[in-house]
Parts: sequence; structure tokens; C-alpha cells
Amino acid sequence: MKTRNKNIAKVVFLILTVLLIIFGCANLKPNFKSFLTNGENLPVRSIKISLAVSRREELFNLMKEFSDKNKYEFNLIFYDVDKLIFLVAIYGDSFHISAGDVPESPAEISISIYDEPFAEIPNPNIDGIFSDLKTYIVKIPGLIILEEK
Repeated sequence: MKTRNKNIAKVVFLILTVLLIIFGCANLKPNFKSFLTNGENLPVRSIKISLAVSRREELFNLMKEFSDKNKYEFNLIFYDVDKLIFLVAIYGDSFHISAGDVPESPAEISISIYDEPFAEIPNPNIDGIFSDLKTYIVKIPGLIILEEK
């Protein structure tokens, strides 16, 4: 009788272990991308521009106009009194765009578009959205594109 109870206990333990492994692996699937990128969501497209600090307000207005036209959520945050350190965040369906100052160079601004890592349906038109944004910002006189990826 004791042998039978031990065998039942072993089978139950084995079944529980297998279920734990299965559920553990299923839980890892959404985190696999962040595992590969060290937890960092890398941009799909990015651009670095040079723009006179006095023209930043035009950039913010054009990004807001782009956001409003497409019904995206627009946020602008300043981190200092002089409004030199900032972050623009635009949120759309399954993507977001961020723009921020480059600390070493006040005239440079980095703009990137990201896939939302856990979106149920990835946005297939990210390149088009980024190109559309670019058509807005290149209207600013004196804007120089330094780098585009």
C-alpha cells in the first residue's frame, strides 16, 4: 500500500512540475523581445535634427498639429525653467513617438518611433507614419537632418 501511495505522489508531483513548466514558458513569451534587447524597446525609425533653440516652439507646434490631425495623444514636458530640456511624446495605436533634446548639444533633437512591445496587433504603417511626421517638421526654416535610421 505504501508503494502505491508513493507512486501516486510521484505521478502527481510530475504532473504539477510539467504544468508549472508549461505555464512558466507561456508567461515568458511576451517578455522574450525585451529579453533579447536587454529590456529596452528599440526604435523602429529615428532621426536626429539640428535646429536653432529659438525655433523649437515651431517644432512643438508642428508636432502637435501632426498629432491632432491623426487623433494621436500629444504630451510636451519641460524639465527646466529655461525650457531647454524637454520630452515630446505622441501616442497612437500600437506605437509611440518620442522627441527629446540631446544633452551635449542644445541645437540637436532626437526623434524616434517605437512599436508598442505588447500590442495585440503591430502597426504595419510605422514607416508611413514616420514619413508623415517628417513632412511636417522639415517645413521649419534652418532645420538640418543630421542622421536618419
